[in-house]
Amino acid sequence: MHCIAKKTAVLFVTVAMTLGGLAGCGLFAPHSAQDVLMRYADRADRGNYVADGKLKMVFGVLGQELSLNMDADAEVRDEALHATTASTIFGANVGAEYYLQKDGDDSVLYSSAGEGDDAVWTKSMLGDKSKEDGGSEGDGTGNGVITSALDGLLFAQKVLEKTAFAETDEGYELTVPGTALLDAIDSSEDAKKLVKDVDQQTLKDVLEDATIVLDFNKDCKLTHLALSVAMDSAQNTFDLDMSCKVSADFTISGYGSVDEATVTVPDAVKKNAVDLDDLAGDVGGLFDFSNLMGTEAQKAA
Repeated sequence: MHCIAKKTAVLFVTVAMTLGGLAGCGLFAPHSAQDVLMRYADRADRGNYVADGKLKMVFGVLGQELSLNMDADAEVRDEALHATTASTIFGANVGAEYYLQKDGDDSVLYSSAGEGDDAVWTKSMLGDKSKEDGGSEGDGTGNGVITSALDGLLFAQKVLEKTAFAETDEGYELTVPGTALLDAIDSSEDAKKLVKDVDQQTLKDVLEDATIVLDFNKDCKLTHLALSVAMDSAQNTFDLDMSCKVSADFTISGYGSVDEATVTVPDAVKKNAVDLDDLAGDVGGLFDFSNLMGTEAQKAA
């Protein structure tokens, strides 16, 4: 279950990376995916919006299925985010709340278990490791900026090579297969660094059968995002036949309506949040479940 959750997280991180890479693309071709994305990238309000949607996960274990349905709402302003989720697990209502904010070159994710006065907050750093990993920060001459821009264009080009474009009554529809993302990551040094800590077989399992559908209106505003993926884990520590199907459907609206106060982390949350990075250092490998789905040797056997 831990590995499946990790794979789901990989999928959503990759979706975010795809949107960022494509939106920054400067390619142009009339009546094409490139054209739509270029006009979307030119919108001053594209970084300020509200997303409402549903996430469904269906777990299969030993021929039995367990479904998890979740409602999610998010407000985004520039690089800050506030989100809430609500789900029902075994008849119990479970809610969570999140804040994501920049802190220098890093991003800090605040997460709650529970709601209101009963919420228990944690925080963790989502770092930009490009400098220490030899990324495209440059040598002070501007070469790093040029390299990063060209790298981003190559990433976008690889994705767009396999992206299907269609005109609809409402506007335009772009369908991105997961294989396009695999090709794009393989071609981009910056993208490789973003996923360097992810097991490559895990990344392949997540993206091989993934599909992302983006709907835009006539003004090239992103209005709808849907994704689906099926993951199988036939070999694992417990020799269980496990699978997971994930689908998500989000409506994007309210461009320019999110104010700064909405996405600002409350002082009480900052003060009381438990630092997961410090906690992980204290606990060490005591609760390491990384081999739940089997070691590389087990998978190869």
